[in-house]
Amino acid sequence: MSADVRREPLFTFANARKAVQNPAEAVRHVRQRLATRFQRLRYDDYREFYLETTKSGVDEDPAAAVGPAELWDEMRRWQHEFLVDETGLDQEDYLLDLGCGVLRGGIPLIDYLESGHYTGMDISADALAKGREFVIEHGLEAKDPTLIQNDDLRFREPALDGVEADIVWAQSVLTHLPPEDVRELLANVNRVLAPGGRFYATIYESDERIIERRNGTGFEYPLATLRKWAHEHDLRAQPVACDHPNDLDMVVFEAREAALADKSFKMEGEASSMSASGQEVTR
Repeated sequence: MSADVRREPLFTFANARKAVQNPAEAVRHVRQRLATRFQRLRYDDYREFYLETTKSGVDEDPAAAVGPAELWDEMRRWQHEFLVDETGLDQEDYLLDLGCGVLRGGIPLIDYLESGHYTGMDISADALAKGREFVIEHGLEAKDPTLIQNDDLRFREPALDGVEADIVWAQSVLTHLPPEDVRELLANVNRVLAPGGRFYATIYESDERIIERRNGTGFEYPLATLRKWAHEHDLRAQPVACDHPNDLDMVVFEAREAALADKSFKMEGEASSMSASGQEVTR
């Protein structure tokens, strides 16, 4: 783990205020976070710890394994609506769902997209196995989704050969990735992006430092840090309004050439509009 990462304190003033408002819930959270911290000590490797935590969650309750169980339906609906309404995902587009898990968000997207246009990736074989069960339960086998277990974030799996995704989607993925994995992801995501494609990722945004959250399985990143890492690999990173049900933030990454071309196109369009209306254009 990078030395630049600061661990969030287990107890904060914000925790104290919440504890006063809801003592029973505060006790539950403290017990859960202490248990997670102690469990984390058993693993030298963060990835092994995360896989075991995910497996336990999938075995116990798939809905709770990928976030608050009470948000299952709302998160499923929000992902579909955001991708279709806000990113402009069309049925004929290709989507790479990074960290697809048990397909909470994937099921309606598989149903929406044309056959063979959905690819999901996750490091957890247990989560993917449950996702395949859900595909069958929802009668979506004919949609021919591709589900891939990945061991790293270099996108070199044979099943990805020739994949050019219009949208790469990472819902609650960077929130669980340590810095070295985020950097690996940004160094390689262009391999699977179509020309003009975009990579959307939810994050916990911090102010100045990278923070390991007190739950032991989450990270917060400053936007400036993500922009710096993106720039190293010819990507531009910009915040996106997303009204996330679990109060996460959103960043979109795109090739700087595409971003500059899009900006130039918009400027030309604005100039043409102003000229047509008789306004003087100065550059």
